[in-house]
Amino acid sequence: MTWNQFLLVALALPLAVALLNYLVRSPQIRKGSIIVMALALIASAVWLHTRVGDEAVVLSFPWGNLPILVLDLAILAYIAYVGIERRHPYIIALAVLQLAGLFYIELGLRPDVSEVPSLVIDRLSVVMYLVVAVIGSIICVYALQYMEEHDDHAHPEERKGRFFLWFVLFLGIMNGLIFANNLFWLYFFWEATTLCSFELIGHDDTRESRDNALLALFLNSIGGLAMIAAIFLLVNTFGGAAASLFAVVNSGLAVLSTSFLAALAFLVIGGFTKAAQLPFQNWLLGAMVAPTPVSALLHSSTMVKAGVYLILRLAPAYSGLPLSTAIALFGGFTFLAASLLAVADDNAKRVLAYSTVANLGLIVACCGINTALAVSAAVLLIVFHAVCKALLFMGVGVIEHNVGSRNIENMEGLAARMPAMMLVMSIGVFGMFLPPFGVLFAKWAAMEASIREPLLVALLVAGSTLTALFWTKWLGRMLSTLPREEEEARPVPMSGYYVTSLGTPALGLVMLSLGLPAVVNGLVLPSTMTWYPSAIQGVSGLNLAAFSWANYYNPEIVLGNAVMPEGLFPVGLLFVGLLLMLVVPMAFFAPEKERVGDIYLSGENLDEGPLSQYFAGAMEIPSQVSLGGYYFRGILNDRTVLSLNIVAAALIVMMIGVVAL
Repeated sequence: MTWNQFLLVALALPLAVALLNYLVRSPQIRKGSIIVMALALIASAVWLHTRVGDEAVVLSFPWGNLPILVLDLAILAYIAYVGIERRHPYIIALAVLQLAGLFYIELGLRPDVSEVPSLVIDRLSVVMYLVVAVIGSIICVYALQYMEEHDDHAHPEERKGRFFLWFVLFLGIMNGLIFANNLFWLYFFWEATTLCSFELIGHDDTRESRDNALLALFLNSIGGLAMIAAIFLLVNTFGGAAASLFAVVNSGLAVLSTSFLAALAFLVIGGFTKAAQLPFQNWLLGAMVAPTPVSALLHSSTMVKAGVYLILRLAPAYSGLPLSTAIALFGGFTFLAASLLAVADDNAKRVLAYSTVANLGLIVACCGINTALAVSAAVLLIVFHAVCKALLFMGVGVIEHNVGSRNIENMEGLAARMPAMMLVMSIGVFGMFLPPFGVLFAKWAAMEASIREPLLVALLVAGSTLTALFWTKWLGRMLSTLPREEEEARPVPMSGYYVTSLGTPALGLVMLSLGLPAVVNGLVLPSTMTWYPSAIQGVSGLNLAAFSWANYYNPEIVLGNAVMPEGLFPVGLLFVGLLLMLVVPMAFFAPEKERVGDIYLSGENLDEGPLSQYFAGAMEIPSQVSLGGYYFRGILNDRTVLSLNIVAAALIVMMIGVVAL
């Protein structure tokens, strides 16, 4: 395979399949074309992994600069049109500002970008492409069955064609974003992901979905404006050569200046919006109204991963600067705040959304810590979080179709009703916070790296404690059971599409975790060693293959007069946190009542639907059944969210202020 052939598979094939599904509305063609595309993308990812070495592959297509500009303008014009049609003045203003900025840069500054490489593919790009191509393709196969069930109740056949147009196109656009080096190309793919997410979130065309799609468009347009501001600062100060992402990363433009640092800050803020970091998280929470495949794609391999990918890519440029410390504290705060809010929610998709925001915050914190250990942990988190979240979101979608609810309290007895789903969901939940899975290993490395910043240590320990709390609650509910009629306990059969799309990431998560040293040595280290020394040292004298975790170290930490290796994380803090997690709820809070369904209790069940919560009690009076759970809604409410958003906004202002000083 040549590089041109690879780009045809990675970029052009998703576009062709998307258009085919929109124009030819045949279920057989849709299934066949998407399965073929999925296999081709996975094969191309394997080929890319074997082809790219230590030296980055540089590809230039100067003839594409003008079409990219035209497409940029078309997207912004469409966003402005949406704002006018939906009477959203903020979207209109953001679109107009971006259009004005782009016109001024192109016509006023006239930067010469003909020598700027269009695409650059290095080992970090390979890791991201593996995530998008493999996980994204699996979700596409899952969507074939899910949308048959979903749209049969909501939309006619032509709606499926529109859905798969944007859904499949999303993969190709994300691939372009991963490889883009020319900042104008990066900006185009950045805005195209915003457009795709807007169309997919609003797919069901309900009042709620339309409003949430607008919210996503508005908040992500803030990130687009930040990126335009960054491009302006770079081009205006350094000329057309500054429109190269790799030139920015390598800081080879000139000595550090306020303009350069401000451009970095704006690019990072753009990453914050796309990654749904506080106070921008509401667009991702609102996206949960979309069909489950959209949620799985947004959280695992596209959109939010684009945000942390950009921040991670830029990490060498702000290494050692006060900006880096500000980014670390912001990420640590988001990790804690989002974990706290997840505790208060019983909607499975919202809990997963908050968990995503939290884990992306942890990745941001690792980028801000900016040591070899921390950056390696960030890459490892991107890989394992993608697999876990794809698995969990797809699992919740299957459960919702069969149980009729997303409420965690209604998932009791899942082991009896859907044993296969119980196994899949358990693997996914275990993978997020328990050994021997890779997420825990990456989190541990992040906490070891945070020993440099005492405040950051506290944020990560507290966030990890809350993470254990909400995952344990969910797992306990799925494993519990209540009295039921015998026929109701019969296992629910699963479609072959579901078996394939859920079984593959579940098995992959187990195998990747058992083979963690191979993942670290084959993916993580090569992606960071261009800018950072190796953060990993093999454990000498041990050869336990899949069961030997690598030993992380970094000899540059100085405590007092001693040089200490990273890895001396105060484990006692975790035990204190876990103890408080158990003691505080029992000592100061009472469990809130949560309604559950399908219960027979000392009276005849009343036929109130598939999730009837009533039975005939004393004197034949309908009585409602409820169980208790700790959700702390007395203190974790909308005012708490507002307060956390204000603190997050203040941290962003502080980050910009650090640049100005």
